[in-house]
Amino acid sequence: MSDTLEIIVSGSLPSPQIELSLAAFNARTMALEASGRIKAIASVADLDAAAGALTKLKSLTRSVEDSRKEVKAPVLEVGKRIDATAKDYLAPLEVEAKRLSVIVGAYQEAARRKSENDREEAARVQAEALTELNAKQAEALANGDEAAADAARAEAADKIAASQLAVIDAEGPKPQGIVTRTSWKFEVVDITALHAARPELCLIEPNNAAIRAVVKTGAQIPGLRIWQEAGAIVRGTTQIKPEEYDY
Repeated sequence: MSDTLEIIVSGSLPSPQIELSLAAFNARTMALEASGRIKAIASVADLDAAAGALTKLKSLTRSVEDSRKEVKAPVLEVGKRIDATAKDYLAPLEVEAKRLSVIVGAYQEAARRKSENDREEAARVQAEALTELNAKQAEALANGDEAAADAARAEAADKIAASQLAVIDAEGPKPQGIVTRTSWKFEVVDITALHAARPELCLIEPNNAAIRAVVKTGAQIPGLRIWQEAGAIVRGTTQIKPEEYDY
């Protein structure tokens, strides 16, 4: 039989073999068999047996949990070092990317607003050109002056074309692979005022630690169902020794 209850890690990343020793499985089987034989407590002897079985269960749990933490600690440390290395490398890149994103977005947003204004101005110029064209054509036709009517149409066409070209030029070039999105941002400056005005925008969660401290005083609190439960606490559990589970 193995002389350890530890979690065993073999092989290398990214796919190491992780298993528990045979001793750990034998210990668990025996602990569960011992506890399973206790169906009820009707005497002091039953109580002693239950307490002994409970102690074994808790000790075995603590033994394997301690092993899990010990085995996992170096892995967690490596993960933290990986994260820290990547974070240090990425920090100036992210700052610079955010700066460029803001100024590119600001420029494109300004260009978009200017383009909208230019389109509105072009629409106004085109409407005026058409109104002027209609008036000049009506006057030319009334006078039987076909040349004047043709000149009016050419003048209106030139104004409309010029206004359309102005809009195209105002839009300017668009950089490849860059899309500007406008998003809403917010900062909560007064959570009390926010909750008073719009409670549906806030989350309410119980403060379990504070509740436990208050219910110990016997206070009756609306919204809470309060009761007591008795549970055995195993004190001073020690590391399980495999030989304790040897047949």
